[in-house]
Amino acid sequence: MGNTSNIILGMIIVVGVLAYFNVIEVNDADEIRNIPDNIDIEQVRGIVDDNVDIERSLEVVEEISDSVLPWNSLGLSNEEIFEIEDEIERLINIEREKYGLQPLVGNALLWEVTYSHSLDMAENNYFDHISLDGKEPTNRGIALGYYCEREISGWIYSGIAENIFLIPSGYSKSEIASEIVDGWMESPGHRENILTADYIYGEIAIAVSHEGTFPASEFVGAMEPGVVPIDIPSPALLITHNFAVCRP
Repeated sequence: MGNTSNIILGMIIVVGVLAYFNVIEVNDADEIRNIPDNIDIEQVRGIVDDNVDIERSLEVVEEISDSVLPWNSLGLSNEEIFEIEDEIERLINIEREKYGLQPLVGNALLWEVTYSHSLDMAENNYFDHISLDGKEPTNRGIALGYYCEREISGWIYSGIAENIFLIPSGYSKSEIASEIVDGWMESPGHRENILTADYIYGEIAIAVSHEGTFPASEFVGAMEPGVVPIDIPSPALLITHNFAVCRP
């Protein structure tokens, strides 16, 4: 028997410019189209009760606007998230095919391992390969029944390799998959995972963080040189991609 390799590789985060925009709900689109561009705020003052502080009202509107993030207004459905997952896997396999490698094959149990970690990070506002109960990818897999060994050139390989990614609000649906795969391909450790010929199986899973903040301390060492980590508010997308050389 050769050495047993439990594979745990690095992580990356892309923090884009946080884009905030207003959400307006109306029953008739014409109600928006017919609003004049040159509303006279003084005229509005004249017809509003004297007890209403318009300046403060405008401040409150701005505060509310700043608290509404694009994921809320974008409203990604489960189907759209599945489409993003499929596109990420497609782009990963394109990168593998460029180097003459076989495309990764999915399997349901590996997806369960992958999704459970994305969901755990999303629900508990952390970003790490090590879960809050101290499990790294291979141990998380074992806990869910994913363990196997494969002999390759006289060595016994086991374990699960992993890439993770966090996307804050501000990206359109069409940008997400390419942003993630490009980021991984620019990072040596993640690129190595994607382009390792011995990996046969791969699964991608996305979970949405709806509340809470990911503290800047989670991203120390994960940023590009010279980039200072900042707190990342929800909503955000947590992405996990796992790789395996075999299946149970």
